[in-house]
Amino acid sequence: MAKTPLQLTTRHQFVQAAKPKTTAAKAGTAIVQAVDALAGRHDGAALRDALLDFFSVREAQFKPAELEAFFSHLIRVLPRKGPAAELLEWAYQSLVRIAFNRKEHKRAIEFYKQYLGDCAPRCDERFEQTYFAAMISTASRLTPLARRMQLFLLMQLFQRTLSLPGLVAECGCSRGLASYLLCSYLKFSDPAFNGRGYRIFDSFDGPRESSVDGVADLATVKRNLAEYPGIEYRAGAIAGSLPDEPKGRYRFVHLGVRSYQSLLDSLEYFHPKLVPGGYIVSDGFGQPDARKAIETFVVRHRLKLRTTPASQAYFKRGR
Repeated sequence: MAKTPLQLTTRHQFVQAAKPKTTAAKAGTAIVQAVDALAGRHDGAALRDALLDFFSVREAQFKPAELEAFFSHLIRVLPRKGPAAELLEWAYQSLVRIAFNRKEHKRAIEFYKQYLGDCAPRCDERFEQTYFAAMISTASRLTPLARRMQLFLLMQLFQRTLSLPGLVAECGCSRGLASYLLCSYLKFSDPAFNGRGYRIFDSFDGPRESSVDGVADLATVKRNLAEYPGIEYRAGAIAGSLPDEPKGRYRFVHLGVRSYQSLLDSLEYFHPKLVPGGYIVSDGFGQPDARKAIETFVVRHRLKLRTTPASQAYFKRGR
C-alpha cells in the first residue's frame, strides 16, 4: 500500500495530507484496462519497456483526461522496487505538469506532496524544509522532480566547505533557487550572514525557453533573494563579468551555465582561485555542450573528474 503523502504547513512541519482528488477517476477506462493487461503479462524491465512503448504509440491521441488516467493508474499499479519503479517519478512529474498547465496549482502541489510521501529519494528534514521555502520564495516550478535530488547533493558538497575561508559564487542563477539554498545554509552556519561574501554572475536578460523556470531579470532575482541584501550581483556575459582580481579566493562555486564557452570560461577562471579543500560543481554534465566543456577542461589541466548520480561534475582543490 502506498504511503499517505506528506504535507508542508506554513510552519514547514510535516503532517499527513488528504488523498489528492483526481478529475480523471472515471476517464480513460480502456487505457486503465490496457495498463492492467500489460501488468498482468510483464514484470520488471519488460513491464517498464512495454508501458513506455504503449505510451509512445498512443501519446498523440490521448485526451487530457486520458493522460491523467494513464499516469494516475501507473502510480497505483507500479511496484515500488525494481526496473518498473523507474517510471514512478515520470508519472508523478507528468501529473504535476498536467495540473500546472491547467493552472490547477493547488492540485499540482498535492501531487508533489504525494510524490514526497510515496517514492521520492530521501533527503534530510533541514533540506526538505529549506527547499520548499526556496521554491516559494523564488516562484520556481515544482518540476523537474529530479532537481530536488540534484540540489540536495549540491548542499551535501557545500557543507564540506562551510568552515573554509573564501567567497561563494554562482554562475547562471535562473530565478535564484540554488542561491537561496546556498545562502540559507550559510546562515545556518553563521546566523549573522546577510549575503556578504556571496556573488552571482548572470546575464539577467529575461525569460528563455531553454530554462526550466525562465531566466529572471536582475530586479526579480534581487526580490527573490531579498533576505540576503549583501549579495553582490555581476550582470553580463560570463567572460565580461568575471573581475580581474588575482588575489580573489573562493571556497565554493556552483556553475549553472550550460553553453560550452561560458562553462569553459568559468572553469578556467575559478579553478585556480579555489582555496585548498574548495569545490566547483557543475550541473550540466548530462548535456552535450556542457559535458564537452568539462572534458576539455579535465584533459587540458590533467585533473580528476568526479560525478554525482544526478549528472553533476565536480572538482575539489587538494590541500
